[in-house]
Amino acid sequence: MEKTAYTTADIQKIFRVEEKYKSPLSVLNAEERGEIPKASRIQRGKTSVRQWQTEQLPDIGKKFGFLGNCKEQQILNVFLSKGGVGKSSFCYNLARTLAISSVKKLSAEKSKILIIGLDLQGTITDYTLPPVAVESLEEANQMTERAGLYEVLFENVPLEEVILPTDLPNLFIIPENSSLNTLEKSLRYQTRKEYVFKDKLLPKLQDFSVILFDNSPNWNALIENSLVCATTVISPIGCELGSYQALKNHTTNIQEFSEAMKVEWDNYFLVPQFLEKSKISQQIYGSYLNQYPENVLPTPIRRSALAQEALTLRKGILEYAPTSPLADDYYEAIKTLWEKVLASEAVNVVEA
Repeated sequence: MEKTAYTTADIQKIFRVEEKYKSPLSVLNAEERGEIPKASRIQRGKTSVRQWQTEQLPDIGKKFGFLGNCKEQQILNVFLSKGGVGKSSFCYNLARTLAISSVKKLSAEKSKILIIGLDLQGTITDYTLPPVAVESLEEANQMTERAGLYEVLFENVPLEEVILPTDLPNLFIIPENSSLNTLEKSLRYQTRKEYVFKDKLLPKLQDFSVILFDNSPNWNALIENSLVCATTVISPIGCELGSYQALKNHTTNIQEFSEAMKVEWDNYFLVPQFLEKSKISQQIYGSYLNQYPENVLPTPIRRSALAQEALTLRKGILEYAPTSPLADDYYEAIKTLWEKVLASEAVNVVEA
């Protein structure tokens, strides 16, 4: 069942209110003082229950959000050159968590988070946008012809026509569309072909506090452009044999590209996912910690059916099952990741 309303207990758990505020009445007091939006009241017998809606979560996050604001625009690139590792799932949960925490640039009036889908399979778009009922072939053709990044960069289509809203008022997406193939081929023949996004796309996106690129697992010109743009690169890695065997080649390719392009990212994170209790899964996780101690996030995300259930309903796990162990995993992983991003930003300011 889709979850669109949240009780006081839900809000307390989603935002981990008890970790910062001792009083169990913190949420109720904040509502009374006008620090968070008013909840609707649902009558249950002789009592009424407070319920907040999905679109109110970012405004609640202005008070109770657990992720700090950034000084400059952060561009997060989620990429691993292997499929089936939960890359888009992590990207989606990260984007929604940034949105409900109402993260913004300090110079911005409000929080605006943008997902850019670059996977030809359209996974992040499927997670983010509800399916559209199509009743005729004409409607289907119109959907297929929807403008995207190619049209913005090479046909002067206004960016406003391709950025779509979501159920969170501060989270937006540029979805994948059928012209991504054409865009990838066109980029190969451009002058400064790896810098087209940085030169022509990013200047149009300055209003967004955080931009997240969700990439295909297959190395191509789209990935090269998104890597050049990035301030932080994030590689979700499965605690399973296939990911373990693929990781060495992946990190080598990433390093060689960085050196060839003379690109220095503020951070490069490896996010362990799909951890199981089996001996080999635990050994692989331990090996990641030993081999890449500066890059691996210390909190792994365990395998759970709840992850797919939440995605099916187009919710982050913190919204869908805030009291679950999986929500705890995501909370710790994302909180740690973002703290490291802000710490790197502070170092850059000092060095400048």
